[in-house]
Amino acid sequence: MKDFFRQSMAWLHTWVGVLLGWVLYFMFITGTAGYLDTEIDRWMMPEASVVDYAVPTERSLAAAIDHLDAHAPTAQRWFISLPLDRNEPFLRVFWSGAEGEGVEESGN
Repeated sequence: MKDFFRQSMAWLHTWVGVLLGWVLYFMFITGTAGYLDTEIDRWMMPEASVVDYAVPTERSLAAAIDHLDAHAPTAQRWFISLPLDRNEPFLRVFWSGAEGEGVEESGN
């Protein structure tokens, strides 16, 4: 009885270890792919423009204000979202309370 129990536990330990090993493997692979989604998207679209992260904040802010002055001068509110990092590389402007209310993105 003792040897049979030991063999069954060895079998169970082996297959549970194999199963959990594969689960962890797929977790690491999908986690890596999820973290690098921006780079994978960029790799899949080589025709997209290359983003320059070294644009000074003052220049981005001046471009946003000029764009809003031209497209939504009568808006009640302006919202400017500056480029943050690799996941949000574009300057965004929002406005509300004017004709042509909307959102626009710029690739600098």
